Amino acid sequence: MMSKLIILATLVVGWTIFMLYQSNQHKKRMRQIDKEWEERIRRWRSHVSTVRRSAMVPYDEVRPKTDKLSPPKKMGKHTMR
Repeated sequence: MMSKLIILATLVVGWTIFMLYQSNQHKKRMRQIDKEWEERIRRWRSHVSTVRRSAMVPYDEVRPKTDKLSPPKKMGKHTMR
């Protein structure tokens, strides 16, 4: 009777330790996932703010008005007929 009680107690203690270990591992993984998501959200917000700032720049400032490679065009005098 006593040996069965010792075996049962050992199993209960072993199972409890195993479950606590699994719970600890799960919490550790959840914290890691939260950190990864916070980093993704931070990078995404940074990217969105960069896109918004670039969208605020007028088109003429982004692209030059003259093409440096093509020769200058000769414009004739315009006359109304």
